[in-house]
Amino acid sequence: MWLSVGPYRGMKPLRGITVIVDKERCKGCSYCVLVCPQRIIELSNSRNLKGYRVCTVRDAQKCTGCRFCAIVCPEVAVEIEAIQKGSQKVER
Repeated sequence: MWLSVGPYRGMKPLRGITVIVDKERCKGCSYCVLVCPQRIIELSNSRNLKGYRVCTVRDAQKCTGCRFCAIVCPEVAVEIEAIQKGSQKVER
Protein backbone atom coordinates (compact mmCIF):
# COMPACT_ATOMS: atom_id res chain seq x y z
CA MET A 1 0.00 0.00 0.00
CA TRP A 2 1.29 3.47 -0.83
CA LEU A 3 1.11 4.67 2.79
CA SER A 4 3.79 2.21 3.87
CA VAL A 5 6.33 3.82 1.55
CA GLY A 6 4.86 7.30 1.19
CA PRO A 7 5.61 10.47 3.14
CA TYR A 8 3.62 9.36 6.20
CA ARG A 9 5.91 6.40 6.92
CA GLY A 10 8.68 8.64 8.18
CA MET A 11 6.54 10.81 10.46
CA LYS A 12 7.66 11.08 14.06
CA PRO A 13 5.35 9.86 16.85
CA LEU A 14 3.45 12.56 18.70
CA ARG A 15 3.69 12.65 22.47
CA GLY A 16 0.57 12.96 24.56
CA ILE A 17 -1.90 11.19 22.28
CA THR A 18 -3.38 7.71 22.25
CA VAL A 19 -5.50 5.60 19.91
CA ILE A 20 -8.70 4.20 21.38
CA VAL A 21 -10.80 1.47 19.74
CA ASP A 22 -14.34 1.11 21.08
CA LYS A 23 -14.55 -2.67 21.03
CA GLU A 24 -18.35 -2.75 21.14
CA ARG A 25 -18.65 -0.56 18.03
CA CYS A 26 -15.87 -2.29 16.07
CA LYS A 27 -17.02 -4.79 13.43
CA GLY A 28 -13.54 -5.95 12.45
CA CYS A 29 -13.55 -4.55 8.91
CA SER A 30 -9.76 -3.90 9.22
CA TYR A 31 -9.86 -0.61 7.33
CA CYS A 32 -7.93 1.02 10.17
CA VAL A 33 -5.34 -1.76 10.01
CA LEU A 34 -4.84 -1.21 6.29
CA VAL A 35 -4.39 2.58 6.42
CA CYS A 36 -2.20 2.93 9.51
CA PRO A 37 1.24 4.03 8.25
CA GLN A 38 2.88 2.96 11.54
CA ARG A 39 1.18 -0.47 11.60
CA ILE A 40 0.15 -0.13 15.25
CA ILE A 41 -3.42 -1.42 14.84
CA GLU A 42 -4.14 -5.10 14.34
CA LEU A 43 -7.11 -7.45 14.16
CA SER A 44 -7.25 -9.51 17.33
CA ASN A 45 -8.77 -12.91 18.00
CA SER A 46 -11.02 -11.53 20.75
CA ARG A 47 -14.67 -10.86 19.98
CA ASN A 48 -17.12 -8.25 21.17
CA LEU A 49 -20.64 -8.90 22.45
CA LYS A 50 -21.99 -8.90 18.88
CA GLY A 51 -19.54 -11.65 17.89
CA TYR A 52 -17.26 -9.56 15.68
CA ARG A 53 -13.48 -9.87 15.87
CA VAL A 54 -12.18 -6.51 17.02
CA CYS A 55 -9.16 -4.40 16.26
CA THR A 56 -6.67 -3.53 18.98
CA VAL A 57 -3.84 -1.06 19.33
CA ARG A 58 -0.45 -2.73 19.59
CA ASP A 59 1.81 0.24 20.39
CA ALA A 60 0.02 3.57 20.83
CA GLN A 61 3.30 5.38 21.60
CA LYS A 62 4.25 5.09 17.91
CA CYS A 63 1.11 6.93 16.76
CA THR A 64 1.85 9.97 14.59
CA GLY A 65 -1.63 11.44 14.97
CA CYS A 66 -2.45 11.25 11.26
CA ARG A 67 -6.02 10.14 12.13
CA PHE A 68 -6.33 7.94 9.03
CA CYS A 69 -7.71 5.15 11.22
CA ALA A 70 -10.45 7.35 12.66
CA ILE A 71 -11.31 8.80 9.25
CA VAL A 72 -11.82 5.46 7.49
CA CYS A 73 -13.70 3.67 10.29
CA PRO A 74 -17.31 3.24 9.09
CA GLU A 75 -18.51 2.53 12.64
CA VAL A 76 -16.73 5.53 14.23
CA ALA A 77 -15.06 3.09 16.62
CA VAL A 78 -11.56 4.60 16.47
CA GLU A 79 -10.58 7.82 18.21
CA ILE A 80 -7.36 9.75 18.70
CA GLU A 81 -7.34 11.45 22.08
CA ALA A 82 -4.97 13.57 24.12
CA ILE A 83 -3.59 11.93 27.24
CA GLN A 84 -4.08 14.02 30.33
CA LYS A 85 -1.18 14.10 32.76
CA GLY A 86 -1.57 11.62 35.58
CA SER A 87 -4.34 9.64 33.87
CA GLN A 88 -4.40 5.95 33.06
CA LYS A 89 -4.75 4.55 29.54
CA VAL A 90 -8.40 4.50 28.51
CA GLU A 91 -9.76 1.06 27.59
CA ARG A 92 -13.23 0.72 26.18
